[in-house]
Amino acid sequence: MRVVLCTAASVLAATHLPFAAPFTVLPPSHRSSVAGASRSARSAAAASATDAEAFKAWLAKAGVKGGECLLEIGQSSLDGGRGLMTTAPLKAGQAAVTVPATLCITADKVVKGALSSHLKGYDGCLGDTGLIALQLLYEQQQGSKSAIAAWLSLLPAQGTLDMPLFWPEKDLAVADGSSTRGFSGLRADVIEDHAWLAQNMFTTATSPIPKDAFTEDAFVWAVGCVISRAFFVDGALHLVPLIDFANHGDVDDDSDNADADAAAPLPETAAQESCGLGVFGGKGVRLVAGREYRPGEEFLISYGPKGAATYLEEHGFLPKGDGGGGVVGSEIELGLKAEAEDRFRDDKEDILETQDLPFNLSFDLYPSGLPDQAMVQYARLVMLGGMDAFLLEAVFRTDIWGFMEEPVSAANELAANNYIIGICQAQLDSFTSSAEEDEKLLASGGEGLSKRHQLCAQLRSAERAALQHTVNFFLTDNTALDRKEYYQARRLRDLNLDRPLDESEIFEPGSASNGMPRGRDAQRELDW
Repeated sequence: MRVVLCTAASVLAATHLPFAAPFTVLPPSHRSSVAGASRSARSAAAASATDAEAFKAWLAKAGVKGGECLLEIGQSSLDGGRGLMTTAPLKAGQAAVTVPATLCITADKVVKGALSSHLKGYDGCLGDTGLIALQLLYEQQQGSKSAIAAWLSLLPAQGTLDMPLFWPEKDLAVADGSSTRGFSGLRADVIEDHAWLAQNMFTTATSPIPKDAFTEDAFVWAVGCVISRAFFVDGALHLVPLIDFANHGDVDDDSDNADADAAAPLPETAAQESCGLGVFGGKGVRLVAGREYRPGEEFLISYGPKGAATYLEEHGFLPKGDGGGGVVGSEIELGLKAEAEDRFRDDKEDILETQDLPFNLSFDLYPSGLPDQAMVQYARLVMLGGMDAFLLEAVFRTDIWGFMEEPVSAANELAANNYIIGICQAQLDSFTSSAEEDEKLLASGGEGLSKRHQLCAQLRSAERAALQHTVNFFLTDNTALDRKEYYQARRLRDLNLDRPLDESEIFEPGSASNGMPRGRDAQRELDW
């Protein structure tokens, strides 16, 4: 799933407010519209300008306020495609536009809308993404009768999106060998969902999405539109018109339309927020500037602090390093061992269920800094056994997950570290090329490689750095196990039993009882 929160350039905020009045959207400019372009190119540009005018009118009629919308669609300097341009100066924290929630597509609306009766029994792999994709296809079938026809006309055409989801098998195999992500898994999920829907839901020419229109290519296109353009607001995935044209900007972006000051990181106080503005205010999605903008500058947002592989999978590009933007280098999945390997698996399953955690968890890895402590906590539980297995007894059931936050024993710490090291090393060994080969490729600027394979080489480099850093961290940690405080030492300290004994507490065999109680009284005095 995709999250767009605090940004290098902007913030999305869900708000409650009234709506009215129109605003201006200029038609996007295209490279094909320059002097000397062919007649077909000029015709395409004219058609696009007409579509943009219709989109402008649709937004105005829907209630996007003219005086409060300071953005328009224009030509992006990043790749020549569409982007959002400012129409007036903007200050950090100022609202750039607010789009009524009535214009957004969400899964909740889909299951209550025209497709509701045709989705019974559908519990697809794609979740909300699949539902929103189906709504796009349904609206597309409505043609000019669709309530969002003006918006649909500006979405990328089939065959124009270039993410691993659309790559041929040969390129997809290279991507799979360049990451822990498993790009082919998404393709498999899309194909599986399509096959089930085609067989059970959209089976005739009179279906809401006719059988001949509900092709695998069409569904893949719709899913691609959703994963590349949707984001979360208040915990729900939203596809939002106009805002979905915003491009990603790294915090170190040095494009022509941004100076060094403009590319400064977003203040820590900026965040996604919800608020109500009176009983007559409707709900909407607000885009808030994270820095100052000049008129005519491209308004950039961040697509979120997620892994390089996720950027490639969902958007078809890689961000520029982490640049302070918190880009994840890689990710690994840890999971409970099979019952044949771990006789305590049932106990560990029960502990994870108590914490509402799955039996397999993915964790982000970074090329520097400390590893995720939740990953270490999980690894300690997975590897718990031997002399430490007493902690799995029912008496500790409510406390054991908290115990895993700190080292349990030297043996368990070593096993947990080696478990993480083993998974990372296996991934490093599985890459399709060596570190030296990728360094040469990148140093040459990817000479002789297609754009897709260049992206894969860059991705391998980013993931290799995070994986190797994680391996090195835990190898170093293994050399300092004798410096850690473990469960038994902490327990003795908590019971105040790690101090020297005074004479009154020392009992020597064969001596007098030193006043200690005997018989049944002695049993009652003992605190087990």
